[in-house]
Amino acid sequence: MRNNRMKKRCEDLKEKEYRNGYLATVIDYHRPTDYGWIEMVASKCTTLTVGIPDAWTIARIFGDSWEYSEEEAKQFLQASFGENHIEVIILSQEKLSYKAVYELVHFDVFFYGAEYGILFEKDKKFFKENKVEMISMIPERRIAIAGGGALRLALEDLQYHQNIVLFGTGVYFEAYMREYGEKYRPIFAIDNDESKWNTEKQGVLIKNPSALKAESEKDTLIVICSREYQEMLAQLRALGNYNYRTLLFFNDIALIEEFAIASAEEQAYLKKAHRILTDLVGEFDRVCRNNGLHYYLICGSLIGAVRHHDHIPWDDDIDVAMPRADYKKLKKLARKEWGRNNEVYHFLDYDELGGGAFLDCMPRLYNMKEHIPTKCAEKVYGKATADIANRAFVDIYVLDNAHPNEKIHSFVTNIAMKGIYNLMMGHRAFVDYDEYRDVISEEIIRKMKKVHQIGKMLPLKFLKFWYDAFARSANLNKNCPDYIMSSCAIRCIELKYSKKSYGEGLRVPFANIEVMIPSDYDTQLHDMRYRNYMEFPRMSVRKPSHYFNSDIEIW
Repeated sequence: MRNNRMKKRCEDLKEKEYRNGYLATVIDYHRPTDYGWIEMVASKCTTLTVGIPDAWTIARIFGDSWEYSEEEAKQFLQASFGENHIEVIILSQEKLSYKAVYELVHFDVFFYGAEYGILFEKDKKFFKENKVEMISMIPERRIAIAGGGALRLALEDLQYHQNIVLFGTGVYFEAYMREYGEKYRPIFAIDNDESKWNTEKQGVLIKNPSALKAESEKDTLIVICSREYQEMLAQLRALGNYNYRTLLFFNDIALIEEFAIASAEEQAYLKKAHRILTDLVGEFDRVCRNNGLHYYLICGSLIGAVRHHDHIPWDDDIDVAMPRADYKKLKKLARKEWGRNNEVYHFLDYDELGGGAFLDCMPRLYNMKEHIPTKCAEKVYGKATADIANRAFVDIYVLDNAHPNEKIHSFVTNIAMKGIYNLMMGHRAFVDYDEYRDVISEEIIRKMKKVHQIGKMLPLKFLKFWYDAFARSANLNKNCPDYIMSSCAIRCIELKYSKKSYGEGLRVPFANIEVMIPSDYDTQLHDMRYRNYMEFPRMSVRKPSHYFNSDIEIW
């Protein structure tokens, strides 16, 4: 089927033979009959270099459902098309873009699968200057792709404050709404037909194309909904430098093009995040050391310190724990150290976001000097008055005594604290209940909605008083062998952590600084349900968890 669709496209290629061509494509070697089109492309080139993704890229694009080996994919191509002078290279993360491969293989032509917006325009300019021809493999009509294909990757790459606008309201508009509209809903559509202006289609308002001028260029993605899109693209360029995509793409190639964009942005983000977070934890460590306060790196930050002596390469936050007594001293110091006069660092307790907004029960030290995309503040976006959107931070987990009596412990954590937490969730800017449906029944979701409505009527500071009171309720008992973390996620408030594992702590290297970790870090990590922490997790989850397009924990 795919070979038939691509046959005409390949026949349309120029009759001349190219010296060295390049093609980047996803290969499913379990379906060997689908790749005759590569042979057609190869027949136009003296040598064709085919770039195929490594296992990490496939895992990130498709998750764990695809069984894949880059070596087997390479052997399949060489065995199937070797007589056509095909050379195969495996594309690691830094080699996904066309420019990166061009530095290694000076091809004179490459075959692309989509027009991928602003970066596509930059690539066109670069390769024109280098006398490299770009040949489109884009099909003449839209091909529906299960799961949304390459366009889904582009839509996922939008930050929560960025918007989608559809250009065109015909059958391609309907196809977009059918396949993507529920999850990636446009703020409006534009159309050149004046009779459609100020009307709605499938609940989407249709406007004059000039309405785009009121939208931020960098925060708007235009999806051109037409088979004949070149005129619309020229019109779009006249309106501004907007990023764009179309519904026409050859998915096998376009997947790599889109993931190359998303992956490059992610790596730039991680590099910046690690720099800022190292500085933040260094500042946090300075204040704690100077004032004799105990703290310990925990969670992924602790694994990074133990396994990498640095951040985990794909981790993007810093988690520290400190006993309540030390935290109380820190709060007093914070006014002097990180108060309003400090232009870089700012400490906020979880009820200090402004606007009565509640995100979670985590006190944080923020970097206020630099912006960086983060999904964490999405649930209070537009309600919180503190400037916390797109800021890096240190999460502070407060350690309180756990009641030795299991019945009291269960009541305090599972009933009282979790109940109050749910009431506080009523003070979020919004709650997306669709996030919960995979793990919670509809009956529980209905109850949650009622609790949130009740919580919305109660002052956040009142709820915080009672939440903290229950969290501290065992602190006068000196015989408690375990801690709870009252500021952690709601799903694990009831977990206990051995006090002995923390001890005085160990000082260890971390990036270009030193930090404190629990004395018995192995026990602490096992208490936090980290198993085999010296081994890397599966490749599909090696991604930042606080990044704007992440699947961060729903609570």
